[in-house]
Amino acid sequence: MTKTHNHISDTLVKTVAGFTVGYLSNKELDALLSSWETEAAHICFTAGSESNLLRMLHSLFDKVYFLKDCLTHPHYSKAFLRVASFSNYLTDIVVRNPEYLYWALSGESLERNLDDQTFKEEVEKAVDLFKSFTGKVNAIKAMKRKYMLRIGLRDNLGIATVLETTNDLSILAKTLSALLFSICYDEVKTKYQLEVINRKYCIIALGKLGGNELNYSSDIDLMIFYDKNTKLKNGKEYHELLTQTIQLFVEHASQATDKGFLFRVDFRLRPDGKNSPLARTLTDTLRYYESRGEDWERQMLLKASYLGGDEKLYLGFANYISSYIFPKNFSFSPIEQIKKLRKIILDINKSGQNIKLSRGGIRDIEFPLQALQLLNGGKHPSLQTGNSLIAINELQKFNLLKKKEAGFLSEAYIFFRRIEHFLQLMNDAQTHTIPESGEILDKLSAFLEFENKKTFLNELSETKNKVHAFYRSVMREEKEAADFSNLPFKDFHTAKRNYQFLKTGVGIFNQKTFDAQTIANFEKIEPRFVEYLSCAKAPDIILQNFARIIRQENFPSMWFETLRNRKVFEAFLLICEYGRFPVSLFAEDKLLKELFLSGRVFEKLSVDNLVYLPAKAIRFLFSVQVLLKMISPEAASELLSKAIVAKLQHSCEIFFSKEKTDKNFFVSVQGSLASKQFTFTSDIDLLFISGNGANNFKLQKQFTKLLHSLQKEFSPIEVDCRLRPEGKSSQIVWDLHGYKNYFETRIRTWEMQALCKLEFVYGDENPFRQFEMLITKKIKSLDEDELSDDILAMHKQVTVASKFGDASINLKKGNGGLLEIDFLLQFLLLKHASLYKSFRNKPANIILQRFKKENILSEKECKSLQSAREFFRQLDTFNFLLFENKKHQLTFDSEEFLTLPEFLNFAERKDLQTSIKEEQNKIHLIFSKYLDNT
Repeated sequence: MTKTHNHISDTLVKTVAGFTVGYLSNKELDALLSSWETEAAHICFTAGSESNLLRMLHSLFDKVYFLKDCLTHPHYSKAFLRVASFSNYLTDIVVRNPEYLYWALSGESLERNLDDQTFKEEVEKAVDLFKSFTGKVNAIKAMKRKYMLRIGLRDNLGIATVLETTNDLSILAKTLSALLFSICYDEVKTKYQLEVINRKYCIIALGKLGGNELNYSSDIDLMIFYDKNTKLKNGKEYHELLTQTIQLFVEHASQATDKGFLFRVDFRLRPDGKNSPLARTLTDTLRYYESRGEDWERQMLLKASYLGGDEKLYLGFANYISSYIFPKNFSFSPIEQIKKLRKIILDINKSGQNIKLSRGGIRDIEFPLQALQLLNGGKHPSLQTGNSLIAINELQKFNLLKKKEAGFLSEAYIFFRRIEHFLQLMNDAQTHTIPESGEILDKLSAFLEFENKKTFLNELSETKNKVHAFYRSVMREEKEAADFSNLPFKDFHTAKRNYQFLKTGVGIFNQKTFDAQTIANFEKIEPRFVEYLSCAKAPDIILQNFARIIRQENFPSMWFETLRNRKVFEAFLLICEYGRFPVSLFAEDKLLKELFLSGRVFEKLSVDNLVYLPAKAIRFLFSVQVLLKMISPEAASELLSKAIVAKLQHSCEIFFSKEKTDKNFFVSVQGSLASKQFTFTSDIDLLFISGNGANNFKLQKQFTKLLHSLQKEFSPIEVDCRLRPEGKSSQIVWDLHGYKNYFETRIRTWEMQALCKLEFVYGDENPFRQFEMLITKKIKSLDEDELSDDILAMHKQVTVASKFGDASINLKKGNGGLLEIDFLLQFLLLKHASLYKSFRNKPANIILQRFKKENILSEKECKSLQSAREFFRQLDTFNFLLFENKKHQLTFDSEEFLTLPEFLNFAERKDLQTSIKEEQNKIHLIFSKYLDNT
């Protein structure tokens, strides 16, 4: 039973075994069949493939000799099976002329490219063996079969590049066509008994042949002109003789006989087209282009090259026509002309399966290249080439294509041409259509070394999308989302400008700066982007921030590619819509952009991973995760505090490893960092304290240096020592004796409040414990009434008055704000000295739990303060992330405030206002109960 996929059948095994009985040992036979099995597994070796292989095997003169060669020359087996699987046409050549297979597989034949002069001499020698016209024509056809097999084998085995293959095919076609025309010319001369004619003609190759990039089964587009029309000896005009020659040439080139056929020949690109004379004089030809040549003909003549006849006549034509193809001024934009031509082609060809004509296919590479060549070829003569791959390279040299863009186009063009070659080499048919399913599609996928047809089709689709984006970028075609104009923008003009920049990179000078791949990548996210904008409350802001980020980016394609992930894109757009603070951080910061693109911004945050990052990056990571509600403001505050302290410890460790200093000192922090409530608006408040004397110039200098180092490292977070005794006007380092004296003589209550938040960071813990004892001792000596009065006085001094119904409130300093909770907790902590040591570095929720346990506050009061505190801190955090409001102010009637209720899931603005007032009242009532009885 025949196995039809990826294996050789029992029938084939028996056939080969029968041929080799007595000639190959069992071991040799097993090795041969094993090598075939291995190759067959990778090339979609079907029943049809096996039938081809058997046909070729039966045709061989000495089968055993060939099979033995397969053992000693592995490429024989590979070529044999690949021809059988990938080309019925080459199989037919081998069956007809098996001797060509031995010749083509020889090392020398496979290794070298076709040389036009050597090949011409070989063909002429072969043709000269025949006397008759028919014999000569058949000899030319035989040479085509022979060299088609050689070229196909080199292609199939991956020896030749696409550029080499198309060049070899072009040399083959030009040489054979020129020789056939010469034979036809002589035949017509003989017919009229004309031995010598003092006239000259020239054959020009156009299209793919002209560009030396011919396919396996292309038409060949030709044009012929001659020097002068005169009467010949027989009374006929030279024009008539040349016309008959052309007709004879077309007949024998295009006609299929038992010897095959040469090429389909097309003269329709000549001046005035198919209804005009087949040939005209050079003068008439040039006059035509000068007087009434059409713009599309410039594009056509880009690929003109010499094929046969008088070469000087060709040079005269080429020199003159150059100024027509590349004029100083175009009467009509070549881009507009090419766009019209492309539209006609697309209107005729509706199939997306045509690799040549469909949207994003070969034409979408060739046409933009030709437009760029036409526009710039006059300035740069090396652009005047008919070969697409060479043109890509030359355009890149003059920065008309970006290096990355040129690389992609070359790869895409080669990919498409390999597809085209496979399709045409299968049955020698002029086809460009990729089957939607079936065996040919499977074989094509295998030929191109894809894992399966799905992988191939996905790659094809991706490539075509990018190619079409390149086409539009050069041809200035726009493809806006259809409903863009209906989106709810406040400033449509600015929004459209930002949107166009994201699509194409168009700047203030209306120049597109994005390459084709970037444009294609944006298009992949465009529908989802428009959908998001249509539902967004602030589409203008989203576009503005998105464009702001991309404008500073060298490789916007990477962004668009990353944003294809739906979750990442939606997170990014939410940041653009709401996150003024994170956007301001990373819009112009390369490291922060990398954190986003790498996905690290979405990873779980830990102190160990954060300590080595810059402070700006740490703030950015937290701001994004809080904004995306991946972490609560409260949890973020605690983890951020730990990360900052750890980073301070690490920085001090490095600093003091390089500085020689007395180890009897410590570094501590105060404020929100010490109580693990650090926020995006917090400062780092440091204390430098020595266990010995501080009146040491060297010591003061060292710690001043440390402070400056930390200020630089933690920027833009503010780092200072303003809470030290006497404030910023005093020495930077104090010793324990100085503090003891300060505590006993002149410390103020607000300074004691500040010491309620204290955390050891670095140094010797012994002097820190002594410092703790000094503070505890001082707390015990405080008078409660005096303490209460001082805190109330400070409260009145810093509080911003606000009443319900006012246009704005201050979440921190307003009545019933966060500061009242802080002042109350500090008062109660200073009132109960025994709790100080355990709670000086604890967050408010932990302190409240202890106050509840000790009955210092009631359970209801603790719950009220905790819920109000969390609510206000959440409001304050998002007020900063959304609006960069550092002053803790909420303005109810502002346009910005409309965003906050929605973001926090409040139905209406008044609902949020009501909740704020309720929490304010709770806080102020409890605060007044313990501190303000008036």
